[in-house]
Amino acid sequence: MAATPRGEDIKITVAGGTGFIGSKIVKKLLDSGNQVVVLTRKARKSGIKNLEYLKWDAKPKGLDISSAMDADVVINLGGGSLVKRWTKEEKKRIVESRIDSTRAIVEAIAKSERKPKLLINASAIGYYGDRGEKEIAETENAGKGFLAGVCKKWEREANKAGKQTRVCTLRTGTVLGDGGFLKMLRIMLSFGISPYPSKSRQWISWIHIDDLVELMIFIIGDKRVNGAVNAVSPNPVRSGAFIRAVEKATGSRHLISMPAIVSKIAAGELAEEILLSSQRVVPEKAARHGFGFSYGDINRAMKDIANSCP
Repeated sequence: MAATPRGEDIKITVAGGTGFIGSKIVKKLLDSGNQVVVLTRKARKSGIKNLEYLKWDAKPKGLDISSAMDADVVINLGGGSLVKRWTKEEKKRIVESRIDSTRAIVEAIAKSERKPKLLINASAIGYYGDRGEKEIAETENAGKGFLAGVCKKWEREANKAGKQTRVCTLRTGTVLGDGGFLKMLRIMLSFGISPYPSKSRQWISWIHIDDLVELMIFIIGDKRVNGAVNAVSPNPVRSGAFIRAVEKATGSRHLISMPAIVSKIAAGELAEEILLSSQRVVPEKAARHGFGFSYGDINRAMKDIANSCP
């Protein structure tokens, strides 16, 4: 395994550093003795050693953040929530929140006198669209659908920094932790409802949040890793196995499975592309470079999360 930034006292700028995933990577970096600058839309004061907040508006040609690009690494996790009905206005917001923040960072890198050595930019396995039973590695082309189009534009924007620095785009699956999709799922199960149809067999590609954080640390330390990286466990599971793992870990049990037609009526395209699509994604690049997952088994991952956030 490649060297990591633990104790090396490097400077890392994180956009989206106060969210579900961002707060975890920021804590890990600080615990390892690194300097961290968090880009935030609200002015904040830091009382924590080695942590600085810098206000930004996540807009191209907006507030000047070029000073924050004077870092060894920039991590961009910015992007608005997907969990709203995808109206025309909402789709516009989803696209702009990702493209604008990424463009602002790429422009700031270009203006910065000292360039970062690496840009890690968020993306998602939505890039691949619905692929049924096919196993998907990073070499696959973009799929069809709204999310695939968003991710393709998102990555294209990030890769414009490629002439300035190494760029990695994280195609992240369903992240398991004390927030995000799993939090919503646990609430639904507490009412006895599963969002997946009873006979559905779609593949779900997931990753424990601790493994996602460690993967980012690994990428920082291994200069061989470049381009798109599938941030998923090596063991995707069927939707039925996914629900059973959550229920086993939490002691919950669903009585009703949401019919596909009801999900489509209630959530429209969101249901079709997130709840009902099948993506059997594998972390080929991470595995090839020697990254080791701590949570490759869905039951072990769910048990750990249930124990840490009951």
